[in-house]
Amino acid sequence: GGTAMALGTRTAAGASRRWAPLWLRPLALLLAPHLASSSRFSPRAQLATHSTVDILAAPGAPFTFATLDSFPDPISSPVPEPLAMSSLDSFPDPIASPASDTITVIGYGSLLSPTSTRTTFPDFKNFRLARVRGHRRVFRHPSGIFIKNGLVPMGSFELGSLSVEPCDDCSIIVATFEIARAEREALQQREAAYELVWTPYYALDSVLGDPPLGEGLMCVPLDSDEQFIKRWGEERFHTSFSQYGIHTIWGWGPTSGILPCPVYLRHCLLSAEKAGKEALESFLDGTFLVDRVTSIRAYLLARPDIMNTLPPPQLAERYGGA
Repeated sequence: GGTAMALGTRTAAGASRRWAPLWLRPLALLLAPHLASSSRFSPRAQLATHSTVDILAAPGAPFTFATLDSFPDPISSPVPEPLAMSSLDSFPDPIASPASDTITVIGYGSLLSPTSTRTTFPDFKNFRLARVRGHRRVFRHPSGIFIKNGLVPMGSFELGSLSVEPCDDCSIIVATFEIARAEREALQQREAAYELVWTPYYALDSVLGDPPLGEGLMCVPLDSDEQFIKRWGEERFHTSFSQYGIHTIWGWGPTSGILPCPVYLRHCLLSAEKAGKEALESFLDGTFLVDRVTSIRAYLLARPDIMNTLPPPQLAERYGGA
């Protein structure tokens, strides 16, 4: 179940290696004191309103990762309407021709790095950056694997993973690459909490009205938890989520208090940095907390410690942002 614990402490040596990227410095002096004093970004302050969760790590204690027995149900509040799947599903399948033996995948988080992509798809081909219009990134749902792997800070809601959602006048820089057509089913198995939807992608320097370069499979949220259960069964929902005290995947509203998993956010940022300045800027300014107001750039000013939050040694390659 969700009672196993994995411990880790920031060492003095680790603390001395402050990750101070140039892209955080210009605003840091102006905004960091104000944001850092705000309880809005304090995991423990967030938990203060949820009496059903014990605060297991006192302020000032060594930084500790742990699995949690239970999370309270998220606060219900409106979220953007889900993608109209029918409109995207209606795109012609680029691999319909028997002559084609590959499919295009769109990655928007850790897959922004070719090295990171290779850990998931060893035989991928034709890695390149592109633009997806009408979407933004949001850390809006939990991942049981973060708890299983001991990546969630004790007593916090920092278990959020990444997805995309519709957003008028938004665009994000993504990675596109090809994998073997035979890997599509395995991809769906790995990304069980998402729908794989054919989505158009555009040249980086494209403007509105330009035709897309093509379509690729992109992970978008399922319509509901019930859709997950209908597709994969109650047992997989329990194995992936409820055994860790997570009772909903996609029911976390803007005021629920869920925050990005620090190790995973760092992994995504390092992957975006390796993809180049445009990809990094897109991730910083086109990715939001669950409130849909706070960008990751602003969040990092309040939480610079995230860039010093290393994964456990056994997961250094998987979550190292290589």
